[in-house]
Amino acid sequence: MTGSTERKSGSGRPKTVCTQENIDYVEEALCSHKSQRQIAKDLGVSRTSVRNMTKQLGLKSYKRIKVSRRDAKVKQKRKTRFKKLDDKYSTKDVEKWFLPMRKLFVRDSSK
Repeated sequence: MTGSTERKSGSGRPKTVCTQENIDYVEEALCSHKSQRQIAKDLGVSRTSVRNMTKQLGLKSYKRIKVSRRDAKVKQKRKTRFKKLDDKYSTKDVEKWFLPMRKLFVRDSSK
């Protein structure tokens, strides 16, 4: 007999990306609301590797969603623009423009 079928410890390809140092960085970065794409860029590894490390940690990442700002400055700007449009055009003009499109936006309740 030539030997055992058991694998030797340390045999095989060594881990180069999923090191403890990188895993710690990913955990810290995810908790500070960094995206997986940004973390991958910072570490110089693939997004798949970052996703695997995230899964190992039992965490979930997020995707930023852009939302409109609704602070007082924006509200005031909207009011000013509306006032200018309201002064510029009459109610008849507005009805003439939007009445043909009304069917697209209003449901018929008789159906």
